[in-house]
Amino acid sequence: MIEKITDVLKNLPVQEQQRFYVGLANNLTLIIRGIWSDDSYIDANKLGMIKIVNECHHRILNHALSLYDGESTWTDTQVFAKVKELISKDNILAGEVGGALKLTMKHNKNFESL
Repeated sequence: MIEKITDVLKNLPVQEQQRFYVGLANNLTLIIRGIWSDDSYIDANKLGMIKIVNECHHRILNHALSLYDGESTWTDTQVFAKVKELISKDNILAGEVGGALKLTMKHNKNFESL
């Protein structure tokens, strides 16, 4: 799936790429809010999960900002590989981040074919 997403992204104008990444970053903030308000997790687990999602958020926003400057040091594939690495040890977070990605694609006409 990531390969299909990056194939779409690389063919989009920079402004549309930015829109995608900013939308994804916004959806990641919703995950953080959900984790914090979920009483089924103990606080130590919440903080660990929030730390991971925050790091994903950081990577996504940095990539979006680098697109403004035209000086991106990471490819789309590298960004998604890092996010995947960050969430790979937690199935719950992997599902949540995957859901945020699907929601971002759903609200972006460029990804209707996926």
